[in-house]
Amino acid sequence: MSPEAATLIGLLLFMGVMGKSAQFPFHVWLPDAMEGPTPVSALIHSATMVAAGVFLLARLFEVFALSATVLAVILFIGTLTSLMAAAMAMVQRDIKRVLAYSTVSQLGMMVMAVGAGSAVFALFHLVTHAFFKSMLFLCAGALIHHFGTNDLYVMARAGARKERVVLWCLAIGLLSLCGIPPFSGFFSKDAILHQVLHQSILYGIAGYAITFMTAYYSFRLFFILTRSAIKDRPEYTAHHQPVSLGLCEKLPLVLLAGLSVLAGFGGSPAMDDALLKFFDPHVHAAAASPPLLIVTLNVIALGAIAAFWRYRDPARTPDPSAPRSAGVRVLERKFFMDDAYDFGVKTVVLGIAAALKTFDTLIPNRLMVDQTSCATRTLGRWFSRMQSGFIQRYLWIAFAASAGLAGWLFFGRGF
Repeated sequence: MSPEAATLIGLLLFMGVMGKSAQFPFHVWLPDAMEGPTPVSALIHSATMVAAGVFLLARLFEVFALSATVLAVILFIGTLTSLMAAAMAMVQRDIKRVLAYSTVSQLGMMVMAVGAGSAVFALFHLVTHAFFKSMLFLCAGALIHHFGTNDLYVMARAGARKERVVLWCLAIGLLSLCGIPPFSGFFSKDAILHQVLHQSILYGIAGYAITFMTAYYSFRLFFILTRSAIKDRPEYTAHHQPVSLGLCEKLPLVLLAGLSVLAGFGGSPAMDDALLKFFDPHVHAAAASPPLLIVTLNVIALGAIAAFWRYRDPARTPDPSAPRSAGVRVLERKFFMDDAYDFGVKTVVLGIAAALKTFDTLIPNRLMVDQTSCATRTLGRWFSRMQSGFIQRYLWIAFAASAGLAGWLFFGRGF
């Protein structure tokens, strides 16, 4: 395969991955797709639909690796997607939307791993992410079912801190999402950060920025549920009688919590990198670098401290209805990506469609099709007069034709 063909094929395949795994600029559909039932969201966001793109990247990594340009594009798109999604998750009030943007961010990290040259670490994080993200969505579903709302502040006002089993499982999932040892996310995220930092210092810094924002929105979600005390306002008061949670809701959470703790050890030296060797017998986990590990844990701690500082005092919990800064409004407007799509579709595409419709009406329809049909109809009417049924008219026509033919033959030329 020539380098040009490898680049073209790799980029076209990656465009499919961008749509399937919600990478920039095709990420806007995923937060809206979580509107369905929460168990469906748990399955989609962890193991089936959005994971298929990352799986394709890993399975065809040899094709993408033929072109350094393709790997550079993959690394850039994954980094940009992860940064944007993590930033947008920091301001969401809908608990499922926070987790949806978290999924986009984590998928971006998996794509980063592929772009940095390690499909195995991307698959490793895909596996560990499946357990704790499924649990997080089921925790969200249990709280939504219990309180009848998706709003974090309404849940907090209604007493979310009393659901201890759900909150313990939620805490385990969020700690794993942040990448805190010994939870599963630590092993896979640390491997990706090490790989990306080895590839480029700039992208490594971006990886730590993603880590900081992940810690912030994770602890923000937990602190809102457990520490918020919004003043008595109708819009933040539950109008739904809480539904008791039974074993059917709690047992899957406990099972997935256990897997969220244990799954990461499959790719650690404690189990001889068994999971990594399953993906590729020749790959081993990189030896943990104590300085990098300290930096990672400090970045996570900074994110947690920032969230705690903002939500530390229940009496001073930020009022979500208060005016927001320009930066927060930009995040709430999703970097104006939805507005850009609306403008592109409603103004540009529909404008072009209206112009084409006008052209089609005036030129092909009226000047060509309609005029042709009118001329045919007029000609038909003229010929129909010759078929009137009057013998005298037929004789006049025959006489005129005969006279004309005789004149032409007599003079040897036309009229």
